[in-house]
Amino acid sequence: LREFLKEKKGDHLNFLDAGCGDGEHLKWMENYSKNLYGSDYNPTRISRAKSVKSAKLCIADLTNFPAKDNSFDFIFFNHVLEHIHNDKKALEEIYRITKPGGMVMLGVPNEGAFFWQLAYKLQPQSREISDHVQFYTIKNLSPKCQKAGFSIQEAKPIGWGLPHWWLDSQIRGYKWIDDFFEFIGKNLFPLQATSLYMILRKNNA
Repeated sequence: LREFLKEKKGDHLNFLDAGCGDGEHLKWMENYSKNLYGSDYNPTRISRAKSVKSAKLCIADLTNFPAKDNSFDFIFFNHVLEHIHNDKKALEEIYRITKPGGMVMLGVPNEGAFFWQLAYKLQPQSREISDHVQFYTIKNLSPKCQKAGFSIQEAKPIGWGLPHWWLDSQIRGYKWIDDFFEFIGKNLFPLQATSLYMILRKNNA
């Protein structure tokens, strides 16, 4: 993001948190943009996000977003896409509202990976209560982003742990264990991370 801002030379950029929830990420985003926007489909969460006074907020469907073409320089699209049935349309809408030369930071759970599919099998009740409808890996998400029109600048797995939801949650409080799994994961199981982040760009027309 810092390199992107340097590239834009401090212009007044339009930032959007697409699926902002309670506004936690808007708090750090307001340090980088005076033109800050947030959207969510849930009115209750939008009301909570109003604590970030600088952000302009709206209730919106990300498959039919109420913004003009080429509206935003930077879009933070974090752990939202996995909840959307029509992810193809959502990515196309995000592409449409991104300015040429703009950036999208996309984050999703890496739940299509073997470790996390195993976790669901070990605890099938977790699948029953999850509202995730998409299960991504780098391999199946990358072509969806490219088909929407984006170029992928970087794809990075982040975070490692035990492929068992309950056990993983129990050990997360111990930093040395967390660091150990991070080291082992990065070096031996790089594609089995808990999350996946992509830097997407919309090429200049």
